[in-house]
Amino acid sequence: PQATRGPGSAQALRIAVTKVRFGEGAGAYWLFEPGRSEPGVSPLIVFLHGWGATNPAVYGAWIDHLAKMGNIVVYPRYQKDLRTPTSDFLANTLGAVRDAIRLLANEPGHRRPDLGKIAIVGHSVGGLLAANVAAVASDSGLPSVGALMAVQPGRTWNRSPRTNVALENLRRIPSKTLLLAVAGDQDRLAGDTDAKRIYYESKQVSAANKDFVRLLSDDHGWPVLIANHLSPVA
Repeated sequence: PQATRGPGSAQALRIAVTKVRFGEGAGAYWLFEPGRSEPGVSPLIVFLHGWGATNPAVYGAWIDHLAKMGNIVVYPRYQKDLRTPTSDFLANTLGAVRDAIRLLANEPGHRRPDLGKIAIVGHSVGGLLAANVAAVASDSGLPSVGALMAVQPGRTWNRSPRTNVALENLRRIPSKTLLLAVAGDQDRLAGDTDAKRIYYESKQVSAANKDFVRLLSDDHGWPVLIANHLSPVA
């Protein structure tokens, strides 16, 4: 049976989660707050979606799990629509995160963010953006990112430059950052190229503080568990 406590378990705080949207267009973001009616301080997780997944319902179960474990989750939209230039993605993300931190820290009725406990997770193009945010945070008016998880990130290598999202200089990621680069063994869209780039190009992060994880598909029994590009939204 499923474990009752720890990783992979059903363990969660029995608290309500509130969801509110702020801003407009590509600068919009959602806030998911645990126990918002109760004063307190919570770790902050920035959650960056894949291409076009501007509605957080796509990752609803994952976000709900994070919030019920006591974290504030910020979900930047960063794309107004599919016509938003990829060159705007990072600036839109940084602006949304700055505004979310300002709002949480200053407006009444919100949980306060623990700026010493900030993590960032991204899927697909969001995985590239997550690495980029970790690299430029200190130069962009944001606190340092303590943990980075790039899940099936991609792609920096599209044939059409218009759809590429370039990686920043990943040596700028703080050396104490905990880093996971994740690839799926059946990911035919992104493969493992960019996951490996994020792992290897963050040279200043020690091997003890980072890992490359390959998700393995399992077709034994039912339901089959296939680690393709869309498995993070299962």
